Amino acid sequence: MRTRYATERIALPPPESDFGAYADAIVEFVRRRSVGAIVPCIDSSVLALHRRRAELAPAAPAVGSPAAVETAISKPRTLALAATLGIPAPRSIDASTDADLEAAARELGLPVVVKPAESWRDEDAGGERLSPTLVTDERELLDARRLAPAVVQELATGVRETIKLFRVDGRVVARFAMRVDRCWPPLGGSSVYRESIPLPDDALERAEALVSAMALDGYSEVEFRRDSTGEALLMEVNPRLSQSVELAISAGIDFASMQVDWAVGRDVQPVASYRTGIRLGWLAGEARLAARSRPPFGDYLLRRTRVEGLDLADPAPIASALAFTARSLVRRRETPTHAASPG
Repeated sequence: MRTRYATERIALPPPESDFGAYADAIVEFVRRRSVGAIVPCIDSSVLALHRRRAELAPAAPAVGSPAAVETAISKPRTLALAATLGIPAPRSIDASTDADLEAAARELGLPVVVKPAESWRDEDAGGERLSPTLVTDERELLDARRLAPAVVQELATGVRETIKLFRVDGRVVARFAMRVDRCWPPLGGSSVYRESIPLPDDALERAEALVSAMALDGYSEVEFRRDSTGEALLMEVNPRLSQSVELAISAGIDFASMQVDWAVGRDVQPVASYRTGIRLGWLAGEARLAARSRPPFGDYLLRRTRVEGLDLADPAPIASALAFTARSLVRRRETPTHAASPG
C-alpha cells in the first residue's frame, strides 16, 4: 500500500468480517473508474472476482473460466482429477466432518497433513483463509478438527518444487520451475527462499496434463513435493499470481504483464526460456524463521541472493514489511505464557 508506483489505492472492507461488502466494494470501484483488468493476488480476491465476474464488465477479471476455477480452488476435486490422469499424490482421504477427519488421520497414521478443502472458507457473512496443518499428536489432531471439510494426507517431506505455466486458448506459451528451500509457515506456506531451476520433465508433464484437463487458461502454479524415492507428488493448483512470481520475473518471464495482456484480450508473446540459478529471498519470512533458528546469512552474503521487493527507488514497501514483522515478533515475545499448576 506504500509503493510510489501505484497511482491510487483503496481500502476494502476486510473479507474476514464481511465478504459480501468486500466484493461489493470491488464492484463499486470498477463502476466508478475506468479499469482494464483486475488481477487477484489473494484467495479471497479470486473468489470475489470468480463469483461476481458478470457484474465487473467491462473490466476483465484476470481469472480462468468458471469451471476451471471451481476445480482449481477445490483440493478434493483437483486430487480426483489428478487420479484419473495417473498423477501421483500423497495417500489422501477426504474428510467431510470432524469425526471423518479424526478417523482418516488414525487410518493413515500420524504424522499427517490436514488441508482444508478450499483455502478460503465462507463463514456466515465473512470468511477465513485456512492453511495446511501438520498433525503430529492427539492434541494437534483435536485442534485440526476445525478444518473439516478437509483432505487428510500422508506427510511428504522431500523437496518442494513449483511449476508455473501460462496457457492461452489451450496452448502453453510459457513454463517456469523453481525449488523452494524455506517456507513460512515451514510446512508449506509462502516461499521464503527459492531458486529458479531447469524444468523437471516429470513434474512439468504432470502439471501440463492437469492444467489441460482443467482447461485453466492464463497463469497457474502447480505445486509438487518429492518423496523419499524422488517421485514428484502433487500438492495443489493455484489459479492466481502469488508472492513467488517475482522470481520468475527476475529470471526473464514477466507473468504479471502476461496476465494483464491475456485478461484484456491483447496478444501474449510466448517465452521460450529463462535464467536458472536465480535466487530470491523474502526478508520478512527470514525474520520469522530466524526467531526459531540461526539466520542464514551465508545465503545472502555468499550466494548472490536477491532480496524480494528491494527497489532502491521505492524502499517503502520492504521497509514497512520488515517493521510489521518486527512488531509481530515483539508482541509474540511479550505475550505471557501461563503454566498449569500441578495437582
